[in-house]
Amino acid sequence: MQIVEIEAGHSPYNFRSQFIQWSDKISQAWIDEDPLEILKKANMQQAAAIQEKKAEGAFAGFLDPATTTFTYEEIKGKWPKGIKGDAKEMYLSDAEFMQYLKMDKAAWMQLKAWKREGPKKAVGLF
Repeated sequence: MQIVEIEAGHSPYNFRSQFIQWSDKISQAWIDEDPLEILKKANMQQAAAIQEKKAEGAFAGFLDPATTTFTYEEIKGKWPKGIKGDAKEMYLSDAEFMQYLKMDKAAWMQLKAWKREGPKKAVGLF
């Protein structure tokens, strides 16, 4: 038995003919650039896009609750234009937030999402 070492990209025809979809162009791409490096670059780009989206904030595309407030009566059971529906409580003033939800906004954000649902339902902000 004879073992022959073939350089990448120089595979003989009788070898390539065993692979119906063989493409010299694709095999050359594997030689030119490591597929693992290509995947790493793609993952890095995706991670950067996710970080950029997070940096925009949770209220991107909506009114900013830091600069826009509504009274409890304006948002109870209603959906004013421009507010983020799943975070209506964040548009309350600090005093009303404390009055209706019995904690400040910082403590509220520390709660898990499922723990926020009950108090929101109880005061009509769900």
